[in-house]
Amino acid sequence: MLQTMVRYRWLLALIGFLVAVPIAAQTRNNNRGADWLQRQQQADGSFSSYYFYPVDPTACSVYALKAAGYQLAPATQQFIEQNAANYANDPDKAAAFVMAQLLTGHNPRSVAGVDLVAAIVNHYDPTTGMYGENLTAHGLAILALNAAGEQIEPQAIQTIFDKQAADGAWATNTQTTSLLIQALVAADQQQSAAITRGLAYLQTQQDSDRGFMQNRNFPPAAFKDAVSTALAIQAILATGGNPNEAPWADANSNPFKALSRLQMGDGGFVHDSATPQPDTISTCSAIPALLHTTYPLIELAQVGITLTPTLVPSDGATATPIPQPGLPIMLPDAGSDSDLALPIILGGLATCVLVGLRLRKLA
Repeated sequence: MLQTMVRYRWLLALIGFLVAVPIAAQTRNNNRGADWLQRQQQADGSFSSYYFYPVDPTACSVYALKAAGYQLAPATQQFIEQNAANYANDPDKAAAFVMAQLLTGHNPRSVAGVDLVAAIVNHYDPTTGMYGENLTAHGLAILALNAAGEQIEPQAIQTIFDKQAADGAWATNTQTTSLLIQALVAADQQQSAAITRGLAYLQTQQDSDRGFMQNRNFPPAAFKDAVSTALAIQAILATGGNPNEAPWADANSNPFKALSRLQMGDGGFVHDSATPQPDTISTCSAIPALLHTTYPLIELAQVGITLTPTLVPSDGATATPIPQPGLPIMLPDAGSDSDLALPIILGGLATCVLVGLRLRKLA
């Protein structure tokens, strides 16, 4: 057998090469976004972006790089420590960097002498029942406090319920709605009807490519964008849903594919299809979502709640029930369905060649 293998060593080497190349290429594609993001880091350790986003771009980039398994430059922590006092004055930044510190193994209660967890708690206003001035900051605060093991004010959860609109949205947009769904899951409100209504709202914000718009009824935001799509994917995953299945997907596309189509050749993600250049916020938002990482980003949530909402179409047609999510969640289907076909076929061919040669010798 050994002599036979030596005789056909060039054939076996060729088959091995053809098997290895597609697998290596697939791994490289999965890392392109994180590679691009790493290159955007400034000399002082920060990340910047010209797009507004609920999460600070430096904190968002920390989430993405950690989700992808990348090591952070020492300058990143130095930058966070230098600005910790400023973060403490802003509840959404304090919340964002509490999660960033936890992800990188640092103590958010002592960041260059600043207790960012206490800063969030101190921003709570009992008259409004909110940790910040808007629902986005409020949701981030709840996510951060939960991740840090801090008690959350019961009225803070009730405020989320009270602020939900009749159509299931919060703040009339996909991004805030997706964050608050994840905040409710983190706060152990998995069975809440508010989550059911929020998911029903998200379903109305999908386009034909199965990506998500920030707000279908607001023309400047009535198009698929990377941030809204990424956050919606995370909300679906956090509630135990599967973006690869109905009602989120159809035969032609799914949210993962819709998000991946916004990735450029250099690895960065653009905000939307009309934007020519990739940006930090779109890229750092997309990476955790494509890796099935949900807020508060400590671990993948697989709650498996029972969903029985029905949408009420404006034209009076019969509503479509949202099916109960199936577990386990599939890996992201973000590329061609045949990405692994060639390695499998060639691996089988190699096996057949070796078996055939062995049988020939025995005969």
